[in-house]
Amino acid sequence: FHAVACRVVVSPESPSGGKRRQPCRFAPIFAARARGKRARGVVMRYVSTRGYKYASLEDVILNGFAPDGGLYVPERIPVVEPDALISWSGLTFPQLAFEVLSLFIEPTDVHPSDLRRLLDESFAAFDHPDVAPLAKTPDALVLELFHGPTMSFKDVAMGFLVSLTDHFLRRRNERRNVLVATTGDTGPAAAHAAIGRDRVHAWVLYPTGGVISDTQKRQMT
Repeated sequence: FHAVACRVVVSPESPSGGKRRQPCRFAPIFAARARGKRARGVVMRYVSTRGYKYASLEDVILNGFAPDGGLYVPERIPVVEPDALISWSGLTFPQLAFEVLSLFIEPTDVHPSDLRRLLDESFAAFDHPDVAPLAKTPDALVLELFHGPTMSFKDVAMGFLVSLTDHFLRRRNERRNVLVATTGDTGPAAAHAAIGRDRVHAWVLYPTGGVISDTQKRQMT
């Protein structure tokens, strides 16, 4: 989920409870064939890199670390067939994100209609209709990731992560404070994504000494 969600969880205790950390052990990941949709009868679950089983997407998003101190990963990685890729080629960015994320998100975790709504909300503030357009140069294609509200590539992931977090917190009738440490990109994106959210409050910390640009400071203050 690194391409969609990345956050830091600050706790008064270390994830390992002060004990010596065990070597990281990746859980086996099995590929399941999927022609643009979930394979029949196959349920997506999440496991820890240290072996903990199993967690729902809601627990993954709201807990951050697994109980054993590991990082959550999908139990398997779906395989998208070429015919599905061809059928997706004409989709908009939010539509494509929906198709890809639907392979990893159970309808019981996030209803498809809610997932579409969250994605549409996440990219509504981008100033380009393609969200992340491809620019052609004589030698290459360049993916432009600066069309978000803070002009940072972090906008692509942060808007959806905060929207999804807010969605789960509303379902639980809870609130969370998100403590963000940034060197310039993550902080403004997190702060902007949290605007208007009554379930998620972002507190952004950044170092002094010229690391943060004036534009980034104005975005966070």
